[in-house]
Amino acid sequence: MIQEVLNEPSVQRHEAQLHEVNSIIGVEEWRGPITRYITSGELPSDPHERTKLKRRACSFTLVEGILYKRGFITLLIKCLGPNET
Repeated sequence: MIQEVLNEPSVQRHEAQLHEVNSIIGVEEWRGPITRYITSGELPSDPHERTKLKRRACSFTLVEGILYKRGFITLLIKCLGPNET
């Protein structure tokens, strides 16, 4: 076995930088269309988006106005928005 002792790190360290990931400012929150479809049956005008929403919405339910996803391991998983995480 060959072992080498390093006096300095072999990789340079960089200062941590914060990046905003998946920023949705100005974009409708993802829960909105699903909630509207479940509560009032409202669908998008685009046929492709309409089909996609119908398929996706069958995995969700509303309990006292809060959107939950039906899970396999846990019964219900609460859906959070960007300010709730």
